[in-house]
Amino acid sequence: MTQIININKVQTMTSLEIAELTGKQHKDLMKAIRKMEPAWEKVHGRKFALPAMC
Repeated sequence: MTQIININKVQTMTSLEIAELTGKQHKDLMKAIRKMEPAWEKVHGRKFALPAMC
């Protein structure tokens, strides 16, 4: 079951949830995320945010 978490009113999902939702293997999703991170950093000036563990 997918659970969307609100962090400072921003909806987020884990990479595991995205992999399940898209039907992709988690390892392949992580490769794609790592591949697009440099472009994200260039546009936003920072890397993808890591979730805060509760």
